[in-house]
Amino acid sequence: ILMKNFISSGDGTIPSLEALLLNIPYRPGSFPLSQSRYKQTPFEFSPAFLYNDTGYESSFIYGGDLSWRNIGEFVKYQDYDNAEGKIDIYNSVKSKDKEESEYYHPWGIFDEHLYDFILNKLNKSTQKQYIFALSTNNHPPYNVPNDYKKKSLVFSENIKNHITGDLDLAKQRFYSYQYAVDSVGKFLNKFKQSKFAQNTIIAVTADNNTIDGIMKYDDNQLLNSKNVPLYLYLPKELREKQT
Repeated sequence: ILMKNFISSGDGTIPSLEALLLNIPYRPGSFPLSQSRYKQTPFEFSPAFLYNDTGYESSFIYGGDLSWRNIGEFVKYQDYDNAEGKIDIYNSVKSKDKEESEYYHPWGIFDEHLYDFILNKLNKSTQKQYIFALSTNNHPPYNVPNDYKKKSLVFSENIKNHITGDLDLAKQRFYSYQYAVDSVGKFLNKFKQSKFAQNTIIAVTADNNTIDGIMKYDDNQLLNSKNVPLYLYLPKELREKQT
């Protein structure tokens, strides 16, 4: 199920992330809770509390450094059993056939390795799993792996006329977005071929709009500049119950 017109809780990663992690609205103009006097406060509306109470193992997996915004320590107070970051993901890569630096970009490890880490965690699990994951690609400076095969980008004159700023930089942003979406798609393809496809729900969304700030719109400026997708995968049995 794909819904295209959601609006993220904030314009950046940390406000949107905290709203999802804690199940509370973002307070406009507020300081991140993970870096405030409340950084060691358990917010008991956090989904991890609910899942843990019903026998799940809960994990927060971040493709970046867990010291970012103090997020690694913060999630432990939100009842996450595990907090795992880019080093944990890199250490799990079985066949390291490239230089270490090629697995990373300035904000973390490339998305494909994050998703492989999630699949490996599911395969090794001995109890029900609740996993909250945050990827790091599609972020300035818009790096993609050296061996990623980019698909061609074709800009119509209409699109060119609506892009503000440097077109070459816009292309870098779209290539980074392309890689991020490809990585999600490959993960979903592998997941749907696994035994977990019959009993697992997946939700995928974004923390802010990819092209907010470089595109002008003829109408619906707020919706078009702020909307993000929400993708839901439901096992067949659950999906049939909803229709």
